[in-house]
Amino acid sequence: MFKRKKRFYYKPKSSLSETLFLDLLEQTYNIKINRQFCLKKFLYDGQINNILIEIDSDYWHHRTITQAQRDFRKDKVALKNGYNLIRINVNNKEEIYKVIEDNKQLLEETFRKK
Repeated sequence: MFKRKKRFYYKPKSSLSETLFLDLLEQTYNIKINRQFCLKKFLYDGQINNILIEIDSDYWHHRTITQAQRDFRKDKVALKNGYNLIRINVNNKEEIYKVIEDNKQLLEETFRKK
């Protein structure tokens, strides 16, 4: 007898910070980011080429030991599978704009098409 695989059909939720940050990256650098990218058993907020993006807003990432351990496992899976991982800790529009301004050169090098 064949066993049927369990499948979970749900729409992953995104935080406002995640949506705003990824939208701004797409608009600024004219790129398309794959949202809610699945790698192994983990969902990452965004993926473009070999880069995974995680937005660590307080909405999902309250700093508990359990959450820190889960984030560490996600980091290991990403790196083990050949991805670079960018973690951004933002909670509002002002923080988003500040992170982008403070890291402008790095973002330019990472996302500008060559």
